[in-house]
Amino acid sequence: QVNVGDHADNVFQISQVGLYLGSSAPTFLGESIATVQDQVAYYINREIYDNATSEPTGHVGQCNTTTNPRGQTKYARPMRVVPTVTFSAAATFDIQTAGNVINATGVGSHVVGKYNHSINMTVSSGLTGGNAWTLHRDGTDACYIQYDARH
Repeated sequence: QVNVGDHADNVFQISQVGLYLGSSAPTFLGESIATVQDQVAYYINREIYDNATSEPTGHVGQCNTTTNPRGQTKYARPMRVVPTVTFSAAATFDIQTAGNVINATGVGSHVVGKYNHSINMTVSSGLTGGNAWTLHRDGTDACYIQYDARH
């Protein structure tokens, strides 16, 4: 037998104990992981791209000009309110279009709503207006896009 009360530095913890009136008590099982993840996504979601060189993010769009690719993206689930959208540094993203890989010089949002937002990128040059593009992780840096509707 160990005396856990023999010193002030010892810790004795009890959890999931309750007193209930009647002959049955509820289980201590909480919400499922999927339910909790969905509840969290209602407030905040962060897309992280760090697995592969030139990892595609799934964001696509059309080149607005020779230096401005724009695209629409839909959130995994509707957000609580219109979120604040933040990106990792622009240089952590590449634009791939018509066989070219062009490093982003600016990244931001054009229009933000509760259900989706419009990505607004800039590059120094090399795009053709009207061409499609895909957003990729830069070859060496991890990158992220975060949607925050907590406040």
